[in-house]
Amino acid sequence: MTGDSNIDIGNTGVADESDTIRIGSEGTQTRTFIAGIREQQVGNDAVTVIIDSFGKLGTTVSSRRFKKEIKPMDKASEAILLLVVCCLIFLLSLSTPSDSCLNFCI
Repeated sequence: MTGDSNIDIGNTGVADESDTIRIGSEGTQTRTFIAGIREQQVGNDAVTVIIDSFGKLGTTVSSRRFKKEIKPMDKASEAILLLVVCCLIFLLSLSTPSDSCLNFCI
């Protein structure tokens, strides 16, 4: 393989790729367990990690430089805070209510 600073465990790697960690092979390993992550405290600068359809880990970009007019909502958020969570069953048919219903929590 060509490239620099790669770590490939159970994976042949990709040509001309650098600075990448690849663990396992698609279709062979179907589950992942990593010890030492669950219930660990992180700092206030923590971000959510997402996984794309190729198994690539990453984060979304949310930075002040991509936004404008950032300001507190003040009274505009009062209506949202007044919302009440409730559960209901929506009947799809009055003739057979037990067979055709949808459960919602809103």
